[in-house]
Amino acid sequence: MGAPGTCSRGPHCFFLKGELLESSAVGSSAGRLILANARVHTLLPSNLTVEAVGIGEGRIRAVGALSDVRAAVGPAREVDLVGSTVVPGLVDAHGHLAMMGERMRQLDLSAARSPEEVAALVAARVAGAAAGEWLVGRAWDQNRFENGGLPDRACLDRAAPDHPVFLERVDGHAAWTNSRALEAAGLGRDSPDPPGGRILRDSAGEPTGILVDAAMKPVVDRLPAPTDEELEARLLTATERCAGFGLTAVHDAGVDLRSWTVLERLARQGRLPVRVRAMAWRGAASFEELIGPGPRTGLFGGMLSLRAVKFLVDGALGSRGAALFEDYCDEPGQTGLLVELGLLERDAARLLRRGFQLAVHAIGDRAAALALAVLERAAREAGVREPRSRLEHAQLLRDEDFGRLARAGVIASVQPVHQVADMSWVERRLGPERLARAYAWRSLLEAGTCLAFGTDFPIEEPNPLRTLHAAITRQDAHRRPAGGWRPEQRLTAAEALDACTRGAAFAAFEEGQLGRVAPGMRADLTALDVDPLACDPWRLLEGRAMLTMVGGRIVFER
Repeated sequence: MGAPGTCSRGPHCFFLKGELLESSAVGSSAGRLILANARVHTLLPSNLTVEAVGIGEGRIRAVGALSDVRAAVGPAREVDLVGSTVVPGLVDAHGHLAMMGERMRQLDLSAARSPEEVAALVAARVAGAAAGEWLVGRAWDQNRFENGGLPDRACLDRAAPDHPVFLERVDGHAAWTNSRALEAAGLGRDSPDPPGGRILRDSAGEPTGILVDAAMKPVVDRLPAPTDEELEARLLTATERCAGFGLTAVHDAGVDLRSWTVLERLARQGRLPVRVRAMAWRGAASFEELIGPGPRTGLFGGMLSLRAVKFLVDGALGSRGAALFEDYCDEPGQTGLLVELGLLERDAARLLRRGFQLAVHAIGDRAAALALAVLERAAREAGVREPRSRLEHAQLLRDEDFGRLARAGVIASVQPVHQVADMSWVERRLGPERLARAYAWRSLLEAGTCLAFGTDFPIEEPNPLRTLHAAITRQDAHRRPAGGWRPEQRLTAAEALDACTRGAAFAAFEEGQLGRVAPGMRADLTALDVDPLACDPWRLLEGRAMLTMVGGRIVFER
């Protein structure tokens, strides 16, 4: 295959003529499509920007001036994008589809500003609940409460004395429960803290109702499991919502066998609107059965893959579960929790030998350092030269570990929106000295680390434009703080967009298929009503996806 501009027009060859880049191997006219009247950022090394894209059989066939694309593609349906900006399909490199679908049906506590407000919302739900029904909610955050302290079970007991209540914290790493829920799970005064978890207790030694990380499991195990129909509805609702935000692919950070089975059925039936790159969750009871057949990539026209295994090494900063080298400044004596480090140490080399990728949740600096040591050792033991292991979140690193990621070829799968959400309280946790090493995306990039951006939805909404805004400005929607939070870590618009496209494709071993608008690439494209490379970054907060295309198929159109 010749390089652009180096060969005459002929079968299976790319040709650059003025602004036209085409492949003449178009095939039949079935499924041909031209996106016209657009500003198309190809993200090629030449920074080529054109006005039209020609598509056939799910692939990009030509990009360039509209007249040239028409000539190259032949008879085709044309879509007038009315001046929209087209970029390579935007990808969320870390989200949770089933969880988002579930939470969209749960009690939303994100706006509550006190424990009493939460209790009032729970009490209102009691009125329509069946006797003894579990009441489940999400997204409370004590950092938004007026006193900033963790709540206890007393007000939930008053609001729902006859119903077990389980309310997940915004980060998913802690839960607030009432006495009925603790009783159902067999948790009481004499219950020990499990490995990787904490049962918070009052001065008398009684559980307060706050459970951190692994301590949540006994209660979670009592929650009613969804039916297959409910699970399917959750996954469809979540993937359709992602398509509406302009996402063409999602890296689902932790699936079990049931979720994979449903995803596989939906993909086989052609009902998945976006590509899903699933990570098998190591903590799932069905894990060994799920990975039994080995990695599965490119299924159903590339709509579904399972290549990565997700490990949870520590918790989160918000619930003081992230594993740190030094104490939390606002809780002396507490350095966080190590959750699945033993499983990672035991299984890493075995999984690499079988062709799996390792994706490791590590938020604290201690967790990141320990995880990196295991990943480096496992790659040597397995003899894998390019494992492309991933560090999920990487919110706090030691100085020496920024370069260490790059040298080990470990991808930093990070979420800029977390920095915006956390910046109002994180200094209380870490203190000013450690803050210089927190949410340091530019330091990672300049060290040579590949960045892949996501949102960790449903903790944040799966809106890639908010991701871009956060990375570029490091400010919230109210323009706080002035100049940006630690502005030296801001990225350029081009760098941020690259992490949502090429970086995410590289993290999935798909840089040869996705992440650029070029002939031969899969026709995954996002059309926006703002230009992320040229507009004022504040316009990104008001921007919307106008069209989402996956494999040449329009899956969302505004």
